[in-house]
Amino acid sequence: MTMIDYICKKINSIPKKYYKQYNPVFRDGYRIDYSQRVIYPERAYCAYLFHLFLSDQENRNQPGFSELIIDAEIYKRISGVYQSPINNAYEKTLKNIGMKIGCYPDLIIHGGQDSTENNLLALEVKTVSDLKQSEFNRDYFKVNAYAETLGYRNSFYIIINIQKSVIETYLKKYRTLNYFEHEGTKVSIVIKESFDSHIEMLV
Repeated sequence: MTMIDYICKKINSIPKKYYKQYNPVFRDGYRIDYSQRVIYPERAYCAYLFHLFLSDQENRNQPGFSELIIDAEIYKRISGVYQSPINNAYEKTLKNIGMKIGCYPDLIIHGGQDSTENNLLALEVKTVSDLKQSEFNRDYFKVNAYAETLGYRNSFYIIINIQKSVIETYLKKYRTLNYFEHEGTKVSIVIKESFDSHIEMLV
């Protein structure tokens, strides 16, 4: 099983309640209803995905990372650490989207912070239904940076609760601006428009 097939399988295992929720309304200490304001629990979604990874690792259901480390929101430096010059598009994108020298991937599977030899998987995840172009630009650049500068063999941007057509428009705009993209097959955008929809891929 390829890593992208594995990720799609895990995404399809995530329960519906992790796609969107409604806040409870209380009166006199008792819940009386749920508000109409929808929340998109990105941290809970990532936590469930982390749990699925960890369970597979402990049960050795995915031999590809049985000896590696699963981490969440651990610091990764993506600027000023290169062994070879990065092209102008990389530095231009880094500056124009307002990125700092480092960031915190939502989930990674790696050999640890002291080596890049076993960098298997890096994920950025978005669950909000009103993702903005600027947010897309930052996250998409990050998954490309993980593959380019840190040598991640698989770097995926998981987007749920948003129509594929919106992401296609954002990707087209990103490319119109000549922002950086990693050359190769390490990077993918994984889209699931809703809990009931099929997974679709871009890039």
